[in-house]
Amino acid sequence: MSNHKHLLSATAILTILAATPAFAENPGNMKKISFNITSAYNQKIHIISTDREKWNKIKPGQVRFYGKIDLVSKRVPLFRTLIRHAGVVLGRCGGYCNTAPLLYQSNFVGKRKFKTGRNFILNTARIPVSSPGHVATQPFGNDMIRRCNQHLSAEGPSEKYSFDYLLPAMLVVDTVQVTSLNNTDGSDAGTLPDTWNHDIDFNKTSFFRVKVVCDPVIKPTTDGFAAAEPNFKVKDVKMFLSTFSHATTKPNKATVCKKGRVLVRISTSKKGPVKFRLWTKVGNKPMQNQVIEAWSSFRGSGKYHAEYKKWVTTSKNATFKAMVEDMTNPIGQSSGWKNLKLNCTGAGGGGLADKPNTSDPDNNIPDRALKVTGKISLSAKSQRRGRKSRKVKVFFRIWANKKGDTRYHLNCGKNRIWQGSLKTSRIKGGKYRGFRSKSFTITKSERVACALRSKSKPGNPVIALASKQFVVVKRNLNLGGKGGLTAAPRSTQRSKFMRTKHNSKKSAIRNLRRTKPAKVKKSKMLPSLLRNSRAGLRKRQ
Repeated sequence: MSNHKHLLSATAILTILAATPAFAENPGNMKKISFNITSAYNQKIHIISTDREKWNKIKPGQVRFYGKIDLVSKRVPLFRTLIRHAGVVLGRCGGYCNTAPLLYQSNFVGKRKFKTGRNFILNTARIPVSSPGHVATQPFGNDMIRRCNQHLSAEGPSEKYSFDYLLPAMLVVDTVQVTSLNNTDGSDAGTLPDTWNHDIDFNKTSFFRVKVVCDPVIKPTTDGFAAAEPNFKVKDVKMFLSTFSHATTKPNKATVCKKGRVLVRISTSKKGPVKFRLWTKVGNKPMQNQVIEAWSSFRGSGKYHAEYKKWVTTSKNATFKAMVEDMTNPIGQSSGWKNLKLNCTGAGGGGLADKPNTSDPDNNIPDRALKVTGKISLSAKSQRRGRKSRKVKVFFRIWANKKGDTRYHLNCGKNRIWQGSLKTSRIKGGKYRGFRSKSFTITKSERVACALRSKSKPGNPVIALASKQFVVVKRNLNLGGKGGLTAAPRSTQRSKFMRTKHNSKKSAIRNLRRTKPAKVKKSKMLPSLLRNSRAGLRKRQ
């Protein structure tokens, strides 16, 4: 009966504590707070100029990165900490984040554990930038614009400039300490509001990397068009048609279609204005053309070019055609007609392509850059007796971080050159590996040196080097030639000492055989001695 009384008293105490407002808002304790970010490849924030005097605005767009959240609260006797909400905001903030752009927020969780991995999207138009009568609540936008304006030319923002920039993202957690044993299930995410409106009991900050691009503009003159430098001319006209896995449109609820991108690149001898006409045709629609003016600026390594991008859409499976004509030079160049298939899935028919269809080497989708490494091993079998050559074996391996065949070029000198395509297979660590061997014969001692190049990467870089000395032994060497040595022939006669020793031994054996054994003479005293000994023996008896 006493045990029941103690149990009722403990329950009553917990009920009173749970009803206390100060206790109900106790945040409790966390056992684990993990927030890891993986920066996406080639994510860009563009800075533009609206007054053609300096860079002053962030171009609207999106930046993506991937993050993992893992939360576990502590369990203590009679109490437990529940996670109410979890979210991610741009930048860092204190007790409240009402002004920080919100990147993610979960619905009510109501659990001790919360774990998720997802893509986060930052709308670049929400990065605060100061303006007349308004002060930015975060420094990142102003800092990007300031760094761009440090590279203004005499003509203003006329030359492209880019740099890497780290942005912080903070995980914010709202918790509560309770005594109830109920475990209310919650969902991962709901409608995303603009800012975080909950308490911040725990937080953790991580960083992701972006590339900031200061876009150049055309500096107009009195005639309304920029003047080019002397000896300015267009050297090359290129056009790339591409589709991307994440670039789609929905003409209706049941149809998803690929978008096509046109990238025009005009290479020039110096910086200056360019003018070209772009022809486009989507499916059976009428052909269209537009005249475009752009500015060619310095791109590094003594190169100048202007770029122009345009997206095209369709509501059903169609073939997109495009061509570019240069209008800068008196005799303009042309890229020629190029085709691109735009596929749809659902009610529009067709299906989405399994892989991105792109002819653009400067592909800017969030994807990993191709990395290729290699290793070369040189070996040779032992030289057999009577052979005057050795067989050398070259065994090489190639690792890549992407699936697909890898093209290679192997050069071991003296016309020992091989090239081709190597099939790779997946191994541990998300890598792909392929291997192959080549062999050749050497007839004299030499140091074999081999270089392995990857032809799948621009510039065909060397990915592996190896060298080794191999010795070939010449049998029956002819050392008696001019300037050589003459080896004395081996004598077939025995030395004088050996002949004397051998002859003396033979004569000793021959003389021993000729000698007759000596005759043994009988003794006359033997019989008397025997008689005396017998007589003495009888007397004793």
